[in-house]
Amino acid sequence: MKCSVKDTSGCSEKETKFMENFKAKDGAAVSKELARLQGMKAGSMKPDLKQWLVQRINILKQLEAEA
Repeated sequence: MKCSVKDTSGCSEKETKFMENFKAKDGAAVSKELARLQGMKAGSMKPDLKQWLVQRINILKQLEAEA
């Protein structure tokens, strides 16, 4: 199940903590972090780190859409 900012039942504890952290910030901070993470996406990393990167990007895109 996908992690959603509207329904956190499909989110891991790590994803939920990340989400709470960014819900408290303004749209500019969310956009800045999203740009930073998308820049990292092209780099090489371990599969588990890549997955966490993609999960964070997904959460930030959802938060940005809500803003």
